[in-house]
Amino acid sequence: MSSRCEVSAIVSAYNEAETIEPIIKLLSDSELFREIIVVTDGSTDQTPELARQAGATQVFHSPVRQGKGLAMRQGALAASSPYIFFCDADLIGLRKEHLLQIIDPVANGETDMCVDLHDRGVIVTWMMRHLPLIGGE
Repeated sequence: MSSRCEVSAIVSAYNEAETIEPIIKLLSDSELFREIIVVTDGSTDQTPELARQAGATQVFHSPVRQGKGLAMRQGALAASSPYIFFCDADLIGLRKEHLLQIIDPVANGETDMCVDLHDRGVIVTWMMRHLPLIGGE
């Protein structure tokens, strides 16, 4: 990717006080993103405050749970970059290499969208390739 200014990271969160800070720190430290937008969907814990403290550029908090789709939409509408990277706030083990594997094929024009599918065994992984694309990143 030639410039971090071309990608907005949108993090969907619901009661992720335990995991939000490492995700925001990774996204920020990667220097791949123009902005990091966190959308908390009805969180009743400290997720919004912790996201701000960790360095999120914008934090939107809905006091009522409306669903991940609406949270993603709100983040996308607030994004200022032509490329959008979505991830969940509860991911564990996410590294910069993973971010690049997802972002680079889109930024390089190889594909319009990239969804990460984790290896969950032969049968489940095969099924995931034939079902609607749903992923945490």
